[in-house]
Amino acid sequence: MRLLAQQQRQVATLEEVARRAVRNGTPTELAVTEVRRITDDPVLLGLAAGRARGRWSAIPLFQSIGQEVAELLIEAGADQDVYTMTASSVERRLRRHVGRD
Repeated sequence: MRLLAQQQRQVATLEEVARRAVRNGTPTELAVTEVRRITDDPVLLGLAAGRARGRWSAIPLFQSIGQEVAELLIEAGADQDVYTMTASSVERRLRRHVGRD
């Protein structure tokens, strides 16, 4: 899926806002409102959620913040199919890149 530059920035911003909300312990309802101020487009929310989840699945490290970010973005209205497809794609590429196939 090709994104315009503005959409790419929105996806990155969605992840940043969601990550900040999770880190700060922002109540879910308020965090969802903050995320939706960026966009309520389910496709962009799905891409952001999938990227966060895919990275966490491939390289979980010690914290589950990537998973929590994805869950928040899903709560905000992420398209489930886009989320699943993106998460799988990101995880597969990262695992191949770091040699964790």
